[in-house]
Formats: sequence, C-alpha cells, structure tokens
Amino acid sequence: MKNASIHGLVWLIVLASMFSTLGYSSANPQQPQTKPPDVPVLQTKPFVGKTLTRQVRTPGPSDLSKLKQNQERGAQTRGNVVVPPTTKSATNQLPEATTALVINPTFDSSITGNPNAAAIEGAINQAIGVLQARFSDNVTASILFRYATTQPNGSPMPAGSLALSFTTVYTSLWNTFISQLTMDAKTSNDSTANANLPGSPLSNSIQYASANGRAIGFNTAGALCADGTFNCGNGTFDGIVTLNSAEPFAFTRPPGAGSFDAQRATEHEVDEVLGLGSFLNNGATNLQPQDLFSWSSPGTRNITSNGTRYFSINGGTTNIVNFSQDSTGDFGDWLSLACPQANPFVQNAFACAGQFSDVTDTSPEGINLDVIGYDLVISTSLRIDSVTPPAGRTSGGQQIVLSGQFAGLSSVTMGGNSASFFYTNGTGDTSKITVTTPAHAVGAVNIVLTPTSGSTLTKTNGFAYLPTVFTDNTLTVGQTTVKAQHILELRHAVDAMRAVAGLSGAPWTDPSLAPGNIIKAVHITDLRTFLDDAATRLGFSTSPYTDPGLTTGFVIKRIHIEELRQRIRTIAG
Repeated sequence: MKNASIHGLVWLIVLASMFSTLGYSSANPQQPQTKPPDVPVLQTKPFVGKTLTRQVRTPGPSDLSKLKQNQERGAQTRGNVVVPPTTKSATNQLPEATTALVINPTFDSSITGNPNAAAIEGAINQAIGVLQARFSDNVTASILFRYATTQPNGSPMPAGSLALSFTTVYTSLWNTFISQLTMDAKTSNDSTANANLPGSPLSNSIQYASANGRAIGFNTAGALCADGTFNCGNGTFDGIVTLNSAEPFAFTRPPGAGSFDAQRATEHEVDEVLGLGSFLNNGATNLQPQDLFSWSSPGTRNITSNGTRYFSINGGTTNIVNFSQDSTGDFGDWLSLACPQANPFVQNAFACAGQFSDVTDTSPEGINLDVIGYDLVISTSLRIDSVTPPAGRTSGGQQIVLSGQFAGLSSVTMGGNSASFFYTNGTGDTSKITVTTPAHAVGAVNIVLTPTSGSTLTKTNGFAYLPTVFTDNTLTVGQTTVKAQHILELRHAVDAMRAVAGLSGAPWTDPSLAPGNIIKAVHITDLRTFLDDAATRLGFSTSPYTDPGLTTGFVIKRIHIEELRQRIRTIAG
C-alpha cells in the first residue's frame, strides 16, 4: 500500500466496464501480489461491466412514470424532456483551454490492419478531440482502442452490443477521497456539487478510475495490459475501448438511418474510462464518484436500483437527467426512451441508429465529469448545439428550441429575418432558448445570434423552411396533369432538408428538368429515396408508399405526388 499523505490508503482494482455498467466476473482470480508499501495492492478479482447496446425496445409505463414522478416531486427537469427528436450538429465549436486533458490513443492491430483503418482512427480521434477541448486538467490518459467482435480477453462481444470498455480502478477511504475531491474544486458546478455532498460516509471507501484519481491529485497509474488483465506485469493502459466490428458503424457524420455513430460510441466509452459509472453495476458496497450525485427527489438521495434516480448537483432540486434503472443496461448511464430519441445524449444507456451527439460544457456528461474531479472549460461565447425541430413551415409562427450557450444574447435572425426569443427555462438557465420562427421562402437558412458584446455566431443551414402549399395544391384525378413544377417544388424542399442534415444537393435524375419534359417513375422514386433519407437524418419518421415497386412503365398517379407533398407538410408542421 502507498501512503500519499492526505491521499490515505489506496488499493488498485480493475473495472471492466462495458459502456459503464459493471458486473462481477467469476473468471480465475489472480493471486494477491506482495509489493512494497508504496505500491497499490492488486485485488484478487476484476469487475466486469455491461455493454453499450442498441436500442430495440419501446418506452414502457415505468419509463414514463419515472419522468412524471420527478415532476410531481418538485424537481426542476432539464433532461429527458419529451420534445420532437433532433440530432446535434456535426460542427462542434470547441473552447480553448490554457492546459488540456490529453488522451493518448494506441490503436490495436484490429484497427491498423483493417482496410478502413483511416476512417476508424479518424472517428476515434474526433471523439478524443471533443473531450480534450472540454477539460483543462494536466492529465494524460492512455487508452487502447480496438475494433473487433471479441473482448480484449478473447471472449465474444455480447449479442447486440455496440461497444465496451475495461478500466483501471483504485479504491480510497471515503474521507480521503472526499477531501481530495473538494480541494480540486475549480468551477461553479464544483462549488454547487461540493456543498451538497453527503454529510457522512455512505460507504467505507470510494472506487474510482485511475485517470479520475490523477485528475484530483492522486498518484494512480494505469495498469491494464492489452488483454484486459494485469498478467503482463507492466500494463500502462487506463482503459481499453472496443467497438463491435459486427455492428453497422458510421465513421463520418451524419450517420445513415441504419448506422450507429462511431464517434458518439467512442465518447461514451472514454467517458467511462475517465470515471463515469455506478457501483450498482458490480454489486459492490463502495460507491463510485458518480453515485455521490444520485437523487430521487429534492433532499432525498437514491443509490439503489429501485424507484427513480436522477443526476443532480444541487441536492436534487434540479434534475439534470434521469439515470437508467433498466437492469439490462447500465445503471451509470442515462434513461433511454424509444428511437428516435428526443435527447440522444452521449451516455444514454441504449443507442439509436441515425442519431449522434457530443459531450459539451452543458451536457449531462460534461457536468458529471466536471463534478467528479475534471476541470470543465466553460464556454463564455455563444454556441448552438441543436435545433428542435430542425424544419418548419414557410409561414413561420412556430416555436423551436435551440440548445447550447446563450448567455448575453441580444438578438436572433433566421434567413436574415428577425426572430423573437426567450430563455426556455427562465433567465437563470442560459442553455436553451425558445425562438418563434419568422416567415421565409422555401430553403435552408442560417441562424445568426448576436450578443450584447462580442462576435456574432452563425449556424449555417440551421433550419429548413418547407412548403405547405404547392402549385395545383388540390390535385384532381383525370383533370390535373403532372408537371415538371410539381417535381421541382418537392426537390427544392428535399434539398433544404438535406442541407440542414449536412448534405449537398441530391443527385437528381434529369437535374435540368423543365416545363414540357416528360415526368418519369424515376423522378418519383428519387424523391422518395432522398426525402426518407433526409427525414430520418433529422429525426422524423417515415412510412411505406403506394406502389413501392414503382418503375418504368408505371402510370404516374395523383397519389404518388400527393403522398410526397403530405409528408413534407407533416414535417413542416
């Protein structure tokens, strides 16, 4: 054991946390090692966690009741609000830190030997860049990254799993850890959280990730070997992250409707290597840092897997996000509703295809890592993380919600037209504004924020204006002739949605279609394909079309045009 003055006694264990949740492994334990007094003692058995899993369920009554219970108990809710689904922008404005967290990646041969190695490494490096820019700790975390169908120890990845992580974990006496955590306070989040820490120990000790220990001043080196054990005798990894190569990952953004965002999955697992996770996953008695901020109602803690739990840093007054109480997932992750998710947070217990997000200074993950010992870089400039919904009607008058950072905001314009706004949760919470859309012609428009002082912020193609009235708005069978204008209007709307999704204009068949040209079946099928793709990327639902096998030789019917129009009207609201 090592005596580190105020650090107290520190024991080393390993946590194999598959997307945070932990479970006990009965694998052959290593024998305790006899080491000098200044070296942590390796425990006899590792912890093994659960995986980040694909979302395949629909929300049950218990999920919805948990949200309702929090509201009934008086907690101010910031997370898991039922709003139209959105996907956060792939363009991420990152703060500048004087010093920064360093994540040192090592790419396993399962990545370097893959034909798609450059794309895989690129997505991982993007995730690393997001996290390094968010925190200013003078800490270097060493992580081994893998892309395989097996775990580091050779066991198969669990069915349906997207990713998993193994993490080096230490244990310190309760008072030793709490003292070190409170002395590390740097941000306003830390001050609030430390003022609401338990007045007396809830467990004898606290177990925490090796990188987390170093973030608050402990000498807690990484110790994992490449196989997820200590057997090599000189392991140095803080963690090992494996992406399941059997799953359909997208390594660039935005992900397609049937693909999972590799960058988000990587951020999720790295967050756990850095320290997120609950003791409920491993059946242990010693809490993890995240468990210090688990509440069921204002003033009432809940560190059990029963009832409602949510993350709060002010004594349960503000519910930042609900914890998952689903035993098939991870108790350290967030409650996940059905796909597409209104809030596809990075640490949601179950992931959805076609959606993505990042850790930000106002996201639950950013705040949680901040209060367990990392030093969050709080952005003082304006920032837009998401727009919900990202499309609406040309007549305007709709309320949309912008999430991000809006302190000191003076005015908002959309497509050059002034838009009124107010702080969604009151002036005390500058992370969301509600904007009333002005009228505008069909197309994708920029959203421009002007602060009371400083530089403006422009979100390019931040919102799609869509038509609800078309040429020959009422099509009549046997009377209305299908025209090029009918197709061109629909194309214009689809291209506006694609722009907001970060895509270029669609590769239309006969791109120069003009009055007098013959309308073909391919013009309809093009519209169906590109409309459904854009709608899915933006979080809107789709459904089957009449004559799904439409091809050359089919007669173009009224219903073929009308279905496309109606879908756009529905998205426009």
